[in-house]
Amino acid sequence: MKLNLEVLDKLPYVEMVFSDIESIVDAGFVKETRKKLKFNQALFAKLIHVSKKTVEAWEQGKNPVGGGNAIIVYLINKDPSIATELLKVVPHNGASVSEKFEMFLSDEDSTGYVLDGAWTPIDNKRREGGMKQWMQKYQQKRQA
Repeated sequence: MKLNLEVLDKLPYVEMVFSDIESIVDAGFVKETRKKLKFNQALFAKLIHVSKKTVEAWEQGKNPVGGGNAIIVYLINKDPSIATELLKVVPHNGASVSEKFEMFLSDEDSTGYVLDGAWTPIDNKRREGGMKQWMQKYQQKRQA
């Protein structure tokens, strides 16, 4: 059964009240959401199309999270799989990456990757060890 909000909105005895998301999404909520994804501030900022400084200000309570940004953070917190729909993994140095990037988030030392052509330096071991070692680890995870 599909709920027809247009009909409900016209009924004189029904008032549609939406959640006050902006009062829910505060500094702690933003940080909790980011940590749940195991993202650094720069990557989380890229996910929701804001600057790293904006995320820093939100997490420090300097600026409130408002409007559409509050809704996006709220929805990602409630369903972290939304992040996999919003981010795209771009192969680096000719590597072939077809699986969703979630497999790399399960391991602390393998969460660095390239997103939209910008290197995300979460994993210094991968950068220092080079792409060959990373690909070996990738192949092992793929076979597991």
